[in-house]
Amino acid sequence: MKNLKILVMLLLMQSSRVCSQQTRKKLEGWEIKYGLLIQNIPLDDSDGGKLLEGFIKDMMLAEREKGYFTCYVTDQQMRTEEKSSADRVTLSRKGDAFYYILNHGKKEASRKFRDASYVEEEMEDNIAIVISAGDYKVSFSDEEKCILGFSCRKAIFINPKIPGVEIVVWYTDKIPSHYRGREAYLRQLPGSALEIYSQENGMRIGMMAIRVKKIKIDEDIFSIPSDYRIINEQ
Repeated sequence: MKNLKILVMLLLMQSSRVCSQQTRKKLEGWEIKYGLLIQNIPLDDSDGGKLLEGFIKDMMLAEREKGYFTCYVTDQQMRTEEKSSADRVTLSRKGDAFYYILNHGKKEASRKFRDASYVEEEMEDNIAIVISAGDYKVSFSDEEKCILGFSCRKAIFINPKIPGVEIVVWYTDKIPSHYRGREAYLRQLPGSALEIYSQENGMRIGMMAIRVKKIKIDEDIFSIPSDYRIINEQ
């Protein structure tokens, strides 16, 4: 009789586990891993210049191996995991006025306005400029190139408040658009950015996709954990 009770308990536990797995909703989506992109940095032939060049190459190689950040995106939801910012996670839903940054250590979720203004420092002139995603203007080019098997088109963003700097984006309409907090201007694109870099005097600094996979995504990863405290920020 005792053995029968144990068997029944085991069956109930297994049944509960199966039901839990079945009720966990899976969404069609994409996993996109990005690495650093650094090109055309002016370096001299001195030992310091060569050392910096080697450092940049090593850093790019290392970041491409592990990924600078990873995006999970569906038609309506986005999650970004940044390895370089204490494993920071950003959650957002398309069309919402807010996005959330998770702090796993403190179990907090900071709610921020997507179109909030922020300060962009101009190091050369030692001045600060207040800008927002709405300041960026986009123009589309007929140029095309292939990135990781995806046909991409070129778009160029400029911000009148930051003259001389343009942001070049290569995007594909085969993957839904996605963007982090300060990159909300990317919502003007009809697809996903697979390469993005700022360009000034020929120098390019940005990010490029190093792996793209179509996957089934647990819906839970787009939700704030129930035990996290939500903090409202401007």
